Amino acid sequence: MTNPLPLALHLLPLHSSPTPQRAAAALGAMAGDLDDPIAKMADANAIPAAALPHLAWSWSTDYWRDEWPEHRKRQVTLEQPAFHWMKGSIPADRMACAYADAVLISYHLPRDGFMIGRSPTREDHERWLNSLPEIRIYPLPPRTTRTPPLAGAIGRHPVFGGPAMQQAKGTSISGMALPIVEIGPNDLYGEDAFRLRGCARGKYGSIRAYWHDPATASRKKVEEKDGDGPVYEIPELFQDEAEAQAAVKGQRNNSDREEEKLSLTVVGKETRQAEAKLNVSRIDRDADGEWSIDSITHNFIGSTIYTNNIEAVRKEKK
Repeated sequence: MTNPLPLALHLLPLHSSPTPQRAAAALGAMAGDLDDPIAKMADANAIPAAALPHLAWSWSTDYWRDEWPEHRKRQVTLEQPAFHWMKGSIPADRMACAYADAVLISYHLPRDGFMIGRSPTREDHERWLNSLPEIRIYPLPPRTTRTPPLAGAIGRHPVFGGPAMQQAKGTSISGMALPIVEIGPNDLYGEDAFRLRGCARGKYGSIRAYWHDPATASRKKVEEKDGDGPVYEIPELFQDEAEAQAAVKGQRNNSDREEEKLSLTVVGKETRQAEAKLNVSRIDRDADGEWSIDSITHNFIGSTIYTNNIEAVRKEKK
């Protein structure tokens, strides 16, 4: 008589009689219909939606947003084993960017290889050092508020600097357009929710910028004069003469404008960023219109109130 139950599915001896084998087969069929809640709690596709954050935490998920739709939460949780296995690679970097709704545009890998040749001379070494991009790190002032870094990445505050990372207004450092911030009367918070002021900038007689010349390993000056007046020096050190000249012309254009400033206190939203465009409507006749966000502060008052302090500028020709 053939065994009614495959050997892999029971622990009976190989030469057991047909009666216990039939019993094992019947019990095995019944066991397949039993609900196993423990197994469901470890399955991202079957776990209840309310318990998904706990499963994601158990798999060391680095980035999580409560407002994600359920299908995205399940997908991110399912990808965590593969994501951790690939950490340190370009595919993992692309996945991490996608979790934050960003795109990895480009990357630079250090040279990796083996070669045989003469040892570099001191001049070769200096020439190689001068060919590398310059990175400058500036100390930050003490934080007076708790600001959510990267809209949810816990405990990491990356700060990058350097002349190669010149950022256009209304774009992120990678060149992608920032979302426009819309503010209306329902967004204001508190009695002194907005303040409008204007100030005229004095005209500079001379504007200077400096650039690094790798051929002589020295700093060189670009200057534009326009009559008498104070001298303004742009603090950045630029990579080449053309970049320094463009910066001087841009600063000259700015000095010929009158700048208005707007201060707002609004209900908090962590996706708002500095350098983004700001559209104000139905708040005040003089304040309504398009602005550029100069700075933004995220404030947590107690455990329930979250606000943004926005400082914005608007420049108009005199």
